[in-house]
Amino acid sequence: MRRRLLPLFSGNVVPFPGSVLPLHAFEPLFQQMAHELPDWDEEIGVVFGRQEGFATLGCTVNITRQRKQRRQGGADLFVVGHKRFRILEVFDAAPYPRARVRFLKEVDPDPIEDAETAPWLMNLCADVYEAIHGQGKEPPFVVSYGGLAFYAADLLPLETDFRQQLLETDSETDRRRKLAKRLEAWLSRPVVE
Repeated sequence: MRRRLLPLFSGNVVPFPGSVLPLHAFEPLFQQMAHELPDWDEEIGVVFGRQEGFATLGCTVNITRQRKQRRQGGADLFVVGHKRFRILEVFDAAPYPRARVRFLKEVDPDPIEDAETAPWLMNLCADVYEAIHGQGKEPPFVVSYGGLAFYAADLLPLETDFRQQLLETDSETDRRRKLAKRLEAWLSRPVVE
């Protein structure tokens, strides 16, 4: 059986498994994809677009709905992140790029031995969230997500390059540690008024 090729969308966005986010398709090739996708019951691959080309590791998304088609072209979509993948080969055939990919497995999807970091990470996340959104604001609780580190990272305005680093990290334990280190550094910054 031959595997289908995954359609690719590249942009300045890094979804995680469990992320819900808006996606704006404005380039002609992505407009074509956006036009075809609402009829699909398939996933597309989203990869972080860099100046030197797009990242080789991304996350599949499912379109939950198309918010609107824009008069000046493009479409606004809402997507939900699903599975991490690594690009093995890209095919630039019209109308948009597609890739042969390998889906990645989590090294430790539920790190029991690292369970003490969960409350610590959520407390750090809550402190940063409150510092950004104001006193008494707490992060929303979500029942199902792709991992605690992905959930916590989605609540905060992290740089796209750092989000990509988290996506490329295979271990939930390592993602938690990277994120905690970033949040601790953020909390120790001097406040600029």
